[in-house]
Amino acid sequence: MAEIGNSTEPQRGRFAPLFFYGIMAGVGLLLSQFAFSSGVRRQILERDGYRCTVCGSTDHLEAAHINHNRDYPGYNTPENGRVLDAYCHLIDHIERAGQNGLIERHNEWAIEKLAQRAYVSPEELAEIRLNLVSV
Repeated sequence: MAEIGNSTEPQRGRFAPLFFYGIMAGVGLLLSQFAFSSGVRRQILERDGYRCTVCGSTDHLEAAHINHNRDYPGYNTPENGRVLDAYCHLIDHIERAGQNGLIERHNEWAIEKLAQRAYVSPEELAEIRLNLVSV
């Protein structure tokens, strides 16, 4: 039994937590350049009535950029956003590949992450891509 005031956790290096949280803060800062702020996200969701602007769903909603070019003057403004559910956001990235302001490798990364959020398996994703290309 542990004494009161003593931790049962194993000893770690003094700087390990600082190193870990420093890296995570850097990752967060990097990602924050690409994502809407919480206030802008809330404005977009309220403006669009908390519904996907494509299918009307109210589940798994995301504030999605219309123009992904970060040099666009209004990149992280409500006017450059719309509400999409995770699946419609995935389809949007597939359909507008090369036209949405993202370079190919960034768009492919986004498609992989969106497929995970939309619970789309790699096999289903391949079929979706095939069907969208043949349309």
